[in-house]
Amino acid sequence: MEMNRQKSDTVKKTEPRSSESKNPAKQGKFSGHEKPSNREKLPDHEKPVDHEKPTNRDKTSDYKKPYGHGKPSAYAKPFKQVASKTEGQIWVRGRHEVFHALKSDQKISCVYLAENASGGLIDDIRTLAAQKNSKLEFLPSTALDGKCGGKCQGCACLIREFTYSDLSSFLEKESGNEKSVICALNCVEDPRNLGAIIRTAEAAGIKGIVIPERRSAEVTEWAVSTSQGAAFYLPVVQVKNLSDALLKMKEAGYQVTGLCEKSEKRYDQVEYPSKVVLVAGGENAGLGEKIRGICDQTISIPMLGKTPSLNVSVSVAVALYEIQRKSNFG
Repeated sequence: MEMNRQKSDTVKKTEPRSSESKNPAKQGKFSGHEKPSNREKLPDHEKPVDHEKPTNRDKTSDYKKPYGHGKPSAYAKPFKQVASKTEGQIWVRGRHEVFHALKSDQKISCVYLAENASGGLIDDIRTLAAQKNSKLEFLPSTALDGKCGGKCQGCACLIREFTYSDLSSFLEKESGNEKSVICALNCVEDPRNLGAIIRTAEAAGIKGIVIPERRSAEVTEWAVSTSQGAAFYLPVVQVKNLSDALLKMKEAGYQVTGLCEKSEKRYDQVEYPSKVVLVAGGENAGLGEKIRGICDQTISIPMLGKTPSLNVSVSVAVALYEIQRKSNFG
């Protein structure tokens, strides 16, 4: 019995050495806002948390650097991009894009310039804005970037909804040309693809682009930006029904050629007439049975590698330049 008592006394003597006794916060030595001494420093998992001050994890994950400059503030709000479309109007950003917009027939609501913007192109933009009686405003550079929703090289403008061309008027204007190449797009829903095709078509001397109203990208700021201003020079015709529009173009003397990966005819092994409409479909929808039935012929681009297909903007570029090459780019 005495031996058991001695053992229990030994256990009681060693109890103060437990981890609980070493925690000064639990013994009431400091409240959590006082700095413990070197001997009283706690492991990270036992330190009291001050909920009023963000932790290091908050600084790195929840609060990101705006534009990658400087250290993030622990109390700063996360960066949020400003919406760049204002009440149905379209922002055009960049000096060349604004210059081309002013030279086109598009209706400009207002031209915005950074207060420190300078150069020959800026002078031309100011002159064109005055000639078109467009409103001109000057803002600090950072304020202008925030207003139009992104970096703009110190120059941006706001245009009303993009003005599309009418099919009948467009065909009547083209009737006097011996050579006329048109590009029609079915279900191309990415505005960046549309903008890339517009840029290529304008550079290749194509007369116009025809797109349907439904299941198609419109000429938005993304399309304008990707086209590098070509959308303001190349007529873009928007129609209610693409099939009906193709039939109307056939009546006007155009041959309709469709880009189809299943076609046995290679794009570089066929002849093209002086008036031709190249039809391309979106990467998911393709031409569709109805439009394929309207086509006078279909062509394909050979895939020699493991990649099954090309982006629609690339396919259109290859075919359009081949059509122009066959006519010696005349």
